[in-house]
Amino acid sequence: MRLIYLSPTDMSISAAAAEEKEKRRAFLQRLVPAGVEIRIVDNPGGPLSIQTMRDEFCGVPGMLHAIEQLNGQADGVLVGCFGEPGLEAVREKAKIPILGCCGPAIHLANQIGKRFSVLSPVESCIPFTTELVEKYALAGHMASMRALNIPVLEIRQNRKKALEQAVAVANRAVQSDGADTLVLGCMSMAFQDMAGEIESTLHLPVINPIYVAIHQLIFMVRYHIIQSPKIY
Repeated sequence: MRLIYLSPTDMSISAAAAEEKEKRRAFLQRLVPAGVEIRIVDNPGGPLSIQTMRDEFCGVPGMLHAIEQLNGQADGVLVGCFGEPGLEAVREKAKIPILGCCGPAIHLANQIGKRFSVLSPVESCIPFTTELVEKYALAGHMASMRALNIPVLEIRQNRKKALEQAVAVANRAVQSDGADTLVLGCMSMAFQDMAGEIESTLHLPVINPIYVAIHQLIFMVRYHIIQSPKIY
C-alpha cells in the first residue's frame, strides 16, 4: 500500500524545513503497519505555515498540481493540515481515497465524549477551523476552541514551551468550558506527539489527529472505500 501525506506548505525551502519534513516522514512510517509505505509530498512555493484563510487558499494550487502528477503512484492521500485546505478540490482530481485530518479526529472525539475542545495554535486559525467543525455538523458538540497563541513554526522548534502552554490551555477548556475530550487542532502539535503527556496530566482523552486520520485512510484503502463519485 502506497500512501501520500500531501502538505499544503513548502517543506523544502530551508535546511530546517527539510529536516522537519524528514522527521515527519519517519514519524508517519512508524505509525503504519508493515507493507504500508508513506511519503510526504510538499508544496514548493506554497506558504510556510497555515495560520490564516489566505494561507489556506495559497496552498491549494500547488496541492492540485501535485495530485495531477501522481499518475497512479498512490493508493490513498492524506491532506496534511488540520484545516483541510483544498480537500474537496483535491478529491475531484483523483479516484482514490483522500482524507483530511480534522474530520476523523473530531468525529472520534464526539464518539468517546459529549463535549470536545480543540486546541488551536493561534487565534487567527479559530474562525476557519470553527467553520470546518460546523461543516461536519459537530458545532453543537464542541465545548470550545482555544488557542495556544504560539505560531506554528515555533511549535515545531520549542516543544517544551508548546507542551506547557497546551496543558494550561487544555485545563482551561476543561475547567471553564466543560470539555470532556480534547483534540490537537494543529499538525505541528500532532507531530510533536504531545497528546499522551496532556492526557496523563488532565486524565481525559486527548486525540492526536494524525493517528486517527492515517489509520482511517489505511482502512479506506484496504476496503476500497472512496469519496462518493456523485459529489466528487
